[in-house]
This record gives sequence, C-alpha cells and structure tokens, in this order.
Amino acid sequence: MAKKNTEEVVETTETVSNEFVAPKKKCNKTLICVISCVAVLLVSALCFFGYKYFMGKDPVKVTSKAIRGLKDKIADVKDDNKEIAKMMESGDPYEITTNVKVKLPKDLGLDDIKLDVVAQIDQNKAQGIGSVKAMIGKELVADLSAAINDNKAFFKLNNTMNKFYSVSMEDALTEFETADFDKLAKIDYDGTKLIDYLADAFDKAYTKKDFSKEKTELTIDEKDIKVTKYTATVDGKKLDTIVDSFLNSVLKDKDLMKVLVEISEEDEADIKDAIKELINEDLSEEFEEEFEYNVYLTAMGDAIGYGFSAQGVEFLIANHKDVTSLQVTAQGMTAYIEIKEESDNHTVITINAMGMITGKIDIKTGLKTISKNKEYEETLDIDGSLTVMGQTYKASLNATSTIKKISKVDLSDTKGALDIENLTDSQYYEFEKAIEKSSLGKFIASFEKSSALTQSSILDDVNY
Repeated sequence: MAKKNTEEVVETTETVSNEFVAPKKKCNKTLICVISCVAVLLVSALCFFGYKYFMGKDPVKVTSKAIRGLKDKIADVKDDNKEIAKMMESGDPYEITTNVKVKLPKDLGLDDIKLDVVAQIDQNKAQGIGSVKAMIGKELVADLSAAINDNKAFFKLNNTMNKFYSVSMEDALTEFETADFDKLAKIDYDGTKLIDYLADAFDKAYTKKDFSKEKTELTIDEKDIKVTKYTATVDGKKLDTIVDSFLNSVLKDKDLMKVLVEISEEDEADIKDAIKELINEDLSEEFEEEFEYNVYLTAMGDAIGYGFSAQGVEFLIANHKDVTSLQVTAQGMTAYIEIKEESDNHTVITINAMGMITGKIDIKTGLKTISKNKEYEETLDIDGSLTVMGQTYKASLNATSTIKKISKVDLSDTKGALDIENLTDSQYYEFEKAIEKSSLGKFIASFEKSSALTQSSILDDVNY
C-alpha cells in the first residue's frame, strides 16, 4: 500500500512538473516577439531621427529640395478656382462683370475711386467686347468701349462718340510680331524641368563643407525661433559651375531644343554652338563681387529661411506655421512684411519698417456658385491701415466679379463703325474733337499740364 502511494506521488510530481514547464516555453516565445517588435520600431525611429539630424541638416540637400518645391507651388496656383478656369478654358463664350470701390484717406486729400468693367469673350471665334467706366470722387475720368472682331479692333468714347471707330489689326501689329505670338501660343513644353536643372546645378556646385554654421534666432510672427544658420560664399567660380551645369542640362533636353529652334528659326547646331560658347566663358573673371547665401534650419533639420547678404545687408524669406516673412536687416535693425494665412480665404499682411512705419492689411476672398459650370461670383475685400510717424491712414477696396457663360458675344454696337484709315477730313476733325472733349481726353490733358508745371518748377529751382 505504501509502495503504491509512492508511485502515485511520483506520477503526480511529474505531471505537475510537465504542466509548469509548458507555459514557461510559451512565455519565452512571446517575449522574443515583443523584443523583436520593439527593436524594429527602435531601429526605424533611429533611422528617421538620424535622417532628420544628419541628412536633413545638409544645407545643400534642403536647398535643392526647396528649388524643386517650386514645381508644387506652380501646381497649387493652377488648382486655384479650377472650376472657373475650366469653364473659361472650355472655349464657350463667357462674360465677366467687375465692380470695384476704393476708399482712400480723406486727410491726404484723396478722393474715392469707382471702377466698373464688363467684358464678353469668345476665344474660339477670336471675338471680344468690353467697356470701362472710372470715376474719381464725383468726376468721370473714363467711359470707353473696345472690341475685337474679324481681325479688326474697335474703339469708342461713350460720352462723346455716337459710333465705334475701327482699325485693321494687321496695320496695328506687324506680321513679324503676329507670327511670334502665334509661335509662343503653340509651344508645348514642360517648363518645370528647368527648375530641376537648377536644383541639379546647385547640388553640383556646393557640398556641405562649403557651409559654415552658427546658432541664432529668427523672429517670425513675433516669436523667436531657435535655428542654425548655414552660410556659404557665392562667387564667380560657384556661379560659373551653376551656369555651366544648367546649360549642359539644357543641351541634353531634346524637347527644349525643338522649342528653341521653333522660336528662333535657327539651326539646332547653331543654337547648341551658342550655348557651348556660354559654357566656355569664365564667369569668375567677370563676376568679382562676392555675397553670402544663408539657410536657416530648425533643430529637426527643417529649413524655414533662405537669404542673401552683402555689405552688411541681408534679404531673407522665411516660412513658419502658415506665416511667410520677407525681411531686410541692416546694422542690426530689421524691416519686414509678413503674410499670414488665417484660413483659405483670409490673409493678413503685417508691415513694420523698424518701427517708423507700421501697418496691417486684411484680405478676404469669397467664391459663390450661382449655377455650377455656368455662373460664379467672386468677392475681394481689403482693409488696410498704415501708421507713419504716429499718423494713421486707412484705406479699403471692395470688388465683386461675376463670371458666367453666354450664348454669344454681342457685337451689334460695332455695326456701322468708321474705319480710321478711310475717314474724310471732316470726319477726322470730329474724331479728334471727340477725344479732346471726352472725360478721358480732359483727364490726360490735365495730367500732362500738371506734369509740365512740376517739371518747370523743378527746372526753376535748379536754375535758381
């Protein structure tokens, strides 16, 4: 009985032992998986921050990246109001009506300005007609209409002329100018490639060793940002390298060569020879002046400022958190203009010229769809104030534009127009008198008289 009990005890012990060992092995596998995941994440993080701190801090790389980034800026501009652009580029006739009101400081003796513009355009038929009416205060400055149709230009001063006058556009433009315009209109070339050529040229001219560095601060939007300033000298030798590299890229661009041949009407071989002559020129002999190129990087390697300095004056453009700052610093004093994007349709511009001149301009835009793909309304409201030596001046501009599709351009008013080239003596006399009596003619005459008096006064002071 005792022996049996002993065997049972042994079996029980083995069973317990086996049950304890099994979960221990499972725990080791889990631990290995966790350590592996943590290691991968840690290596990834080290790679990322390593890039930021070592690769990202290379002033050459951040500069060429910024140059290439200009292509994105161009694309962003093209995307603005793309619905309206699509409607206008469709080739269908459209009409634009714009009303502008400008309020100027009364204490400067300036009158308000009012401008009304209407235009109808049909690109496919090369037709267009429009009118402009401008007032300064209560005085009518201009009230005129103009049109283009059937290769003729039409003109009318609405307050003194009963009919349009016409002139042949072939007479107004030489055949050479017209031909050149047609060539330019037909050019199909991706100009953004030139931006890449410039970035490549900068990469070739500079290395990180060309830059010295120092810790400093940039003030943007009244905030001091700690940065590292990298500085490299720009001289004739460096410019020569950049120009040569850029032109060599141009030489290899077959599409660009075709465009240059089309525009210049020269042989491709002659064009290439001319470019090679430029490459062979030594700019270092002609460009004796030196200046400095500056790049400002944050601790994370993000470039927030680019500038040039010479003879103690630095020009800088910086960007930080939706604020673009244009700065000029001389003798430790800074003047700046800052553009802050409060939202997609609201921008604030701040001006500070070393405290002597300060100002703020508030810009708001609006876009309203009246009928999709048929009619839109855009608004622009600008309110500004400028303080000069303690005196504050305020001004504003409010503009509304309506863009809509129309069935056709209304050119009925141009029927019966008088050809200027075939006017009789009496008709030409009436034409000249109509211009003199018109509000535009009087304004021009008044302006010329004022300019003549000013010049006479200056001459009298000089002679005295």
